[in-house]
Amino acid sequence: TNIPTMHHSLWLAIVTMTTVGYGDYYPKSLLGYIVASILTFVSVLFLALPVGIIGNEFTACWQSRHQVLLKTRVRKCLLKWGYTAKDLQLLIQYVDVDEDGFLTLSEFLELIQQMRVGISLEHAVDLFILFDTDQNGQIDHGEFLRQIFPEEYVQETSRLTIQNAGQRIHEALNHLEAVRRSDSAELD
Repeated sequence: TNIPTMHHSLWLAIVTMTTVGYGDYYPKSLLGYIVASILTFVSVLFLALPVGIIGNEFTACWQSRHQVLLKTRVRKCLLKWGYTAKDLQLLIQYVDVDEDGFLTLSEFLELIQQMRVGISLEHAVDLFILFDTDQNGQIDHGEFLRQIFPEEYVQETSRLTIQNAGQRIHEALNHLEAVRRSDSAELD
C-alpha cells in the first residue's frame, strides 16, 4: 500500500475531509477508494453544510444592519430633539387625520417630515415597512414605540397588562361572591 503508517492514514482522512486533497497520499485499492469517497461525502455533511448555514445567517445579519442602523439613528435624533415616548403618542394622535388610531404611510411620512428627524423619504418608507410588523399597511403607537423606545414599550404594556389583570380579578371575585351568596340563599 502507498499509505505506510497510521499517522499517514490520519493525514489522508483529514486532507480528504477538509476537501484540500494534496495528493501526496491517495488510495490505490478499491476499498481505499470507497473509504476515501465516504470520507469526502461525510465531509460535505459535517463541514460544508454548517459553513453554508453560518454563511446564510451572516448574510441575513449583514442585510439587516441597515434597519438596525436606521432605527438607531432615528432614536438618537428623537432623543436629541427631546422627544419622549409620550410625545410620540401625542404626535401620532395629531397626525392621524382619520382618527382611527393608526398611521398610514402618508400620515407617517408627514409626521417624520414635521418632526425634522433628518432622514430621507426613502429611509422613512423603509422605517414604515420596518415598523409595520403585522403588515396591514398601518402602524399604531405600539408598533412605533416598540421599535424606537423598546424599554418604554415594555413598561407600558406591563402596566396595561397589570391593570387589565387587576380589573379581571376584581370582577372574578365579585362573581364568586355573588355565586356564594346565591348558593347560601338556596340552602336557607
